[in-house]
Amino acid sequence: MLITKLSEEVPATMFHSIDTDSFLTDLQSYRLITHPPKSLGSLLISYNTTLSSLLDKHAPVITELSRRQSKSNTWFISTLRAFRSLSAMLRTSGNAPTLLSTGPLFLSHLT
Repeated sequence: MLITKLSEEVPATMFHSIDTDSFLTDLQSYRLITHPPKSLGSLLISYNTTLSSLLDKHAPVITELSRRQSKSNTWFISTLRAFRSLSAMLRTSGNAPTLLSTGPLFLSHLT
């Protein structure tokens, strides 16, 4: 079986490239700061609009080429590794693992 790498364009936000001085200067000019709304609803709308505007300007979303072989869930991989490790340990100790015998023991190691 041949595994090929999948290429996919994925969105990425450039948070690390934000110039904080410029960001703060721009933030101080928005109505959220200069004339804050009095009602909670208007405040939330103003906050969302301001944040979206600032992030669009200072940390634009770009597309990057991802070369992952597959989309993986890190929690699943670490859990699977722990289970395989426990299973190998039981095999080497002479206790052949079965689902009924290793399941409760495995779950006890996760908590």
